[in-house]
Amino acid sequence: MAIPILCIVAIFIQAMFAEGAVKLGTSLRPSASGQEQSWQSPGNNFSLGFHPSGDRGLYVVGISFANINDSTLVWTAGYNGGIKVGEGGYFTLQNDGNLVLSNGTQIVWQTNTSNLGVASADMQDDGNFVVQKSSSVTVWDTFANPTDSLVVDQNFTVNQSLRSGLYTFTMQPSGNFTLKWNNYITYMNEGTPLATTASLTSQGIFKLSNSSADSIWVSRSGDYTDNSITVRRMKLEPNGNLRSYGWITSSGTWQPGLSAVEDQCKVYGWCGNFGVCNNNGTGPYCACPSADFDQIDPNDVTKGCKRQQDITQCSNNQSMVQLDDTEFFSYPPESESNSEIYYLGIPDCWQNCLKNPSCTASTIMADGTGTCRMKTSNFTSAYQTVSIPATSYVKVCGQGRPLSPPPPPVSTVNEFREPTGGIVLLITINIL
Repeated sequence: MAIPILCIVAIFIQAMFAEGAVKLGTSLRPSASGQEQSWQSPGNNFSLGFHPSGDRGLYVVGISFANINDSTLVWTAGYNGGIKVGEGGYFTLQNDGNLVLSNGTQIVWQTNTSNLGVASADMQDDGNFVVQKSSSVTVWDTFANPTDSLVVDQNFTVNQSLRSGLYTFTMQPSGNFTLKWNNYITYMNEGTPLATTASLTSQGIFKLSNSSADSIWVSRSGDYTDNSITVRRMKLEPNGNLRSYGWITSSGTWQPGLSAVEDQCKVYGWCGNFGVCNNNGTGPYCACPSADFDQIDPNDVTKGCKRQQDITQCSNNQSMVQLDDTEFFSYPPESESNSEIYYLGIPDCWQNCLKNPSCTASTIMADGTGTCRMKTSNFTSAYQTVSIPATSYVKVCGQGRPLSPPPPPVSTVNEFREPTGGIVLLITINIL
């Protein structure tokens, strides 16, 4: 009996599809002898496997570039650098179709694709790892579930997010893409209406496209014509900035390209709670508002500052430390609270904060609006540079002690008192 030609073609295609695929029941292990160490794409562009986490004896599962001498990960099983497991861990495409990461005793990450008809998985040459029923039916893939990075021509679509620490990058239904701190404060909002997809091109162009795949918004990296760049990627950094990078083969290094936020000090919360970001022209750095604060971690100034004395323990002896050319940031929805925004003169701005038990800091804008912003949230983020038309104040115990040596020039405004006969306002200017 003759076999129909269509059946022969179907069998041939199925055989081709299965030959290079990751079969059900296949596992990867961190460093076990005789076990598969990674799953390569057919053209050796990308590889998925275990990588050292930086902590001794611990590993993460991730996708890296296989065609360059670099171990940078563009996807991980789990956010914030991946979920760490020991040498007893394994990464398996189970017989039921579920792709799982185990620490050896329990599942710590999974795709939840059990009993969906999964036949195999595949590490593709475009950087996408797919769990599939067939070569044309995908059940789950890494492009649809990104972590902190994008590769060239990877479509980043509406409501998808990249996450890194407290920061999130999201494509909004409005067509804009946003950067948020703690999924709460939006400190960047760019884009154009009708955009549905964002992507990075091999020329270093970040573009937004509409539903017809027409490019309707572009941002070019300064190195987009550099032919020495062979590979590109984009990453949401732990510092809250979204950046593109190009691989320079001759030097074996990643060259920074586009930055979503040009001034790092404008990334909300980068210097931590009560951290003051100062951009003096030689690069941003973090400091405390006054000598009444200590760095939480002297080895990592971005972790913020802590008070030496709790202001709730000195309610009868408080003052406001003045910081010139400084703004305590306030963003929606935080700035939408009427209780935090006033139109006052300079003395009233710091006096009202001093009187208010829930106020920790205030900013008076010198831009003609007379806007006074009172900080009553548990987190404050500040920026200091000579171009900022604002003066800020932070509440401390006692008379307040300016930083020495600078940064920055600081003065202290002492507690006002109300003796008989009226208000006496004492201002002490400390010249550093």
